[in-house]
Amino acid sequence: MQLENEFTDSYRTLLIDLRARLGPNALIIVIQPAPGQNAANQKVAQIVESLRSAGDPRLYQLQFPQLQLTGCDFHPNLSDHRLMGATLVKFIVSRRRGTALETVPGKSCPLFAAAPLMHTWMARRLSSAMHGPRP
Repeated sequence: MQLENEFTDSYRTLLIDLRARLGPNALIIVIQPAPGQNAANQKVAQIVESLRSAGDPRLYQLQFPQLQLTGCDFHPNLSDHRLMGATLVKFIVSRRRGTALETVPGKSCPLFAAAPLMHTWMARRLSSAMHGPRP
């Protein structure tokens, strides 16, 4: 129980510190630590929901679909990374149209994804989704 309380307090502090550092306009997406319903996902969901209820509407959680994890040491492979990128882009786009995620021309919308390593192509897709295609 003590370990669970320490995890909860530390994770909550991490998200509060990120919000303070990135500001109220930043989009923070917490990636669930493991696929499916398990104790870790449930705890993270509770933390995120409590912070959203306390007034942080730009904090979200996201669960990636089941990954192959056939990369080195059971890490995501290239196909998994593409799936993760497409899932993340779809998630952001679905929440920005006609919402507070809509960006104002000339204003940036900071994005922090508490997620696995983001490859260059993933970053380009996110940039395009948030700001439109490059000329």
